[in-house]
Amino acid sequence: MIENVQQMRGVVEKALKTGKCYLEYPQHKIKEPTFAILSMVTNTPTLTEHDRTEVMNLITYNIHIYARSQTEIVDLASDVSDACAKIGFTRIGLTPAWNNPTMGPYRILTVQALLDKRGNTFTYS
Repeated sequence: MIENVQQMRGVVEKALKTGKCYLEYPQHKIKEPTFAILSMVTNTPTLTEHDRTEVMNLITYNIHIYARSQTEIVDLASDVSDACAKIGFTRIGLTPAWNNPTMGPYRILTVQALLDKRGNTFTYS
């Protein structure tokens, strides 16, 4: 059950094992070779009551995963994707590995779930 972005951040950090997850690009030099940047792309109401109170939202997260090498990034993306699936998020996209000259290789994982007003996540297909 995910109710806010901080809980999702914790899920990603556990999946990274040795890395940190940030909610924005850090301004200082990153000391960890493995880290992720989490951003909520959408939080769109998909179901409302007659009085327009939200019942269910579609939530989409982009997770930028950085690592030391291309091979490590493949394993980390898989681990984070599996961790998100356990809490009801469906993987809807995963980019090829790219290289950032200052921060190293990275991939962008996009996950999505339906979230009801009680905080329950639902996968969909």
